[in-house]
Amino acid sequence: MNIRRFALKWLKAFTEIMMAQLSDLTFDKMMARIADMKPEDVFYPRYEFKSEEEVKSALIALNKAGVKTVGFSNKEPLNSATASESEDYFVSVHQMNFAFGEKQAKWVADNLNLIPDVETLDFSGCKVGDENAALLLKALQNTNVTDLHLENTYLTSQIGSAFKDTLPRTKLKKLSIGNNYSMKDDAYAQLVAVLPETKIETLNLSKGNVADKSAAAFEKVLPESSLTSLNINSAGFSKDGMTAFVNGLKKSKLTDLNMSQMRHTEQTAAILTDALPELHVKKLRYDIWHTYSDEFYDKAAKSIRDPRCRLEQPFFGVSYASPQNAQKINSACEFLKSNVAYRLAIAQKTKANAGKEPPEEMGLVDALENGFIEQALNRRPPLSSAVCMTEEKDGVSLLSAAIRAERLDTLFSSKNWNNAKEFAAAWDHVPPEHRWQLDGKDGRPSFPKIKNEVMKKAVLSAVRKNNVRN
Repeated sequence: MNIRRFALKWLKAFTEIMMAQLSDLTFDKMMARIADMKPEDVFYPRYEFKSEEEVKSALIALNKAGVKTVGFSNKEPLNSATASESEDYFVSVHQMNFAFGEKQAKWVADNLNLIPDVETLDFSGCKVGDENAALLLKALQNTNVTDLHLENTYLTSQIGSAFKDTLPRTKLKKLSIGNNYSMKDDAYAQLVAVLPETKIETLNLSKGNVADKSAAAFEKVLPESSLTSLNINSAGFSKDGMTAFVNGLKKSKLTDLNMSQMRHTEQTAAILTDALPELHVKKLRYDIWHTYSDEFYDKAAKSIRDPRCRLEQPFFGVSYASPQNAQKINSACEFLKSNVAYRLAIAQKTKANAGKEPPEEMGLVDALENGFIEQALNRRPPLSSAVCMTEEKDGVSLLSAAIRAERLDTLFSSKNWNNAKEFAAAWDHVPPEHRWQLDGKDGRPSFPKIKNEVMKKAVLSAVRKNNVRN
């Protein structure tokens, strides 16, 4: 007996023992438990269905109880003492459920109409197979399921063609389909290709065979899809694949991206880290391998520190890096998070204080940091370069605070200036790396346009004064 067969046999035996300990043991006990369930409870059977009639009875009872989350894996229920309540609960390591095989999967697929109001379905770790997965996807059209888990369900590349035929007709917003080791890159690419026709916002392909074909598909569809969260943990991109993926990423709505344990070279990794200042991603998980050069770590840290970098929750794995290189990344992340906290705190206060007036004695830096800067500027004379540079709090100028808070759009609004020379002089003090805030891109104001407005105001003011004299 080879090692793989022995390991599977041992795992099956262990799982059967655990199932016996955790199971309802009898159909009647399971049905009694369902009868006591509330809509917010999470159902896992702990029972090996013997017939389609048993499946029907359970589904009818679950529908009567109004249960919204139904699963068939070996996970502990969320409300049990040993369950994890983290966001990764449904995408955790999947124990195989040998008590739920292809015939049970077909019984559920054929009777999915009996639970029309269920929102989450979890088949992770069950031997579903391609044919039954296709049936399940087709049956979803007549349900309200928005979250489907098919991780480690014995899928192969044959499932690929089913995605185009079924996914656009479902209400799915979350789909997890990784950990299927016989499902190759071409099938994942077929799934990715259909995303713009679906409502899917969260896609988990963790530990799937995601490679360059999928990367090329992502380049085409990310700008058009509704995807905001993507997990491609352990994907393997070449340089061309990473370039294609990053090109799509730059134009996407993605804010949450898991690219941990990626299988690629330093040159390929640099394509991603060099692009960080151009991405809209706020949460990123990414491992930097200890084999990468010191220069790579220097450049990656520089990208993280770039003022344009939109990351708010950076999780860079540097566990095996040298202490010096790990410190470069960790220090850059702390710098980034400090600025993010400052910026977001001011944004929150600004929203909370909209329409309120600051105290008369409050200085401009205090007004900015407490969310009153627009009101404070409205009730004072037009700004000058000197005010921007000398108005201070704890040694921090108004201009410096506005830069860090990313409020240059407010400070340099044309309504706050009458003198074009003073306006230009203040702008000269803005470091080049922060001028992107008024670059006119992605909905941001344009400095040249604002400058023209200030110049126009100055000319009109001069003309009015001249007319008064005459």
